[in-house]
Amino acid sequence: MTSPNFAQQTYAQRTGNFSNAAAKQLLETIERKKSNLCVSVDVTKSSDFISVIDTVGPYVALIKVSAPKILCGYGSLLANQDTHRCA
Repeated sequence: MTSPNFAQQTYAQRTGNFSNAAAKQLLETIERKKSNLCVSVDVTKSSDFISVIDTVGPYVALIKVSAPKILCGYGSLLANQDTHRCA
């Protein structure tokens, strides 16, 4: 029996196709959470940011933020937030 083509493989099976650690970790997260959803969080208040990630964190595989927002005060706020770790 031949192995399924890439599009037919599960996310867990696809991890073997990548040497990049970040790609493997994302695929493992997608498989573990049974979700391939990504959300982009573009808010200006840190309290809104935490509220959004607390709400969507259990359901998404990836949360995208822009670096300038992190550099403008989010870093210290997120330092103790391990609730929805993808790793």
